[in-house]
Amino acid sequence: MKNKTQNYNYKITTLGYILFVSFCLLCGLIAYRILWHSVPVMGNFKNANVSQQTFYIYFEREGSSISDRQAEVLQKAVFDVKNNPEKFLYIEGNCSLQDGAYASETAAHTLALQRANTIADYFIKNGVSSGRIKVTENGNTRPTRELDNDRVDIYMRS
Repeated sequence: MKNKTQNYNYKITTLGYILFVSFCLLCGLIAYRILWHSVPVMGNFKNANVSQQTFYIYFEREGSSISDRQAEVLQKAVFDVKNNPEKFLYIEGNCSLQDGAYASETAAHTLALQRANTIADYFIKNGVSSGRIKVTENGNTRPTRELDNDRVDIYMRS
């Protein structure tokens, strides 16, 4: 039969272990959010060793030009893809249905494709072969959050 001291030590040890594991999980989550979003591919790929990095480039409501801040993010992606010849880029343009010029689905698809092509042109101008780039558009069909669909998703896959 355990005495009170042994029982108390057991509770302290268990509590310490739970706190340690919680701290490690929190640190891992923070590191994931800070670093590149390298995640394993989920989807239709047959090769289980395929990996993916994802970059998101956000645009002004009706814009398709690259800002200086976006260029900094893209330069990191250009560096990575140029130094890893096995990686390919899948660029998907997105656009919200908006008031004014882009209120129709057709206009949203057009702007989404224009955005994706702008990003693809940036990679090509910075030395990435066009044969390693696939461009598609989703129009307004894949929103991440309400009013947050004015973006290009860049998937870097090997």
